[in-house]
Order: sequence, then structure tokens, then C-alpha cells
Amino acid sequence: MKQRKHRWIAFENLGEPVSAKELISAIKKESIRLYGILRAGDLGFLLVEFNEEKQFGIIRVPLKGLRMLRTIFFFLREINGKRVLLNDLLVSGTIKSLRKKLKEKYSLMGPAGLEPATDGSGGRRSFR
Repeated sequence: MKQRKHRWIAFENLGEPVSAKELISAIKKESIRLYGILRAGDLGFLLVEFNEEKQFGIIRVPLKGLRMLRTIFFFLREINGKRVLLNDLLVSGTIKSLRKKLKEKYSLMGPAGLEPATDGSGGRRSFR
């Protein structure tokens, strides 16, 4: 079986603060609204890390879902009555190189930087 290629996207929310759970739910709903139930399945994203204080995170998405996610970021303007603006900062083929670029360009990976996104049970949240 051929391995799927992924891209890692660093993004920020420039609007009102939202939680990781609200963000995931809104991305899923917007993908279904824009692409329908069949094409939305191609997105298969994973919120790897999200800092709710800084409103900054990293999402892993399959290569063929990259354009879809960027389009969703563009059209997503409101989450639960809160105005949001999602901005993708960097895209990379590996999380290691993404973190390196972030350190060089934005200095966002300090001691209070990103934290793994979990649902409270210790496991990462994946929606495929």
C-alpha cells in the first residue's frame, strides 16, 4: 500500500479567541458546506498542536487536501458567533522543517509555545 503524502500547516487566528474543539468542529462543518459530504472526506486533517492563548497551531493534512483547507480558511469567518480570521503562515513537508522555519521566522516556539492538542483523555484529535 502506498503511503499518503502529508503537508504540515502553521496557522494563526487573528480574530476572537476560540477553543481547539470549536475550531475543529467549524472546519468540518465548513468543509461539508463547501465540498459536500463526499469530497469533504478527502480533507482528513489532524490538529496536531494548538495554543489557545496565542491562537496558533499546526495542522497535518493530506497533500490533495491542502488547497481545500486553505479555501476553508478563507471562507471561515465566524465560529459560534465569534468573528475569526484564519491565516496560514507556513506550509512544509515535514513537521521538523516547519518548526525550524517557525523558529527562524516568527520565534513562536519558545517555552510557552505550542502544546499538543488533546481531547482531555490524553489522545490526539484526528478527523479522517
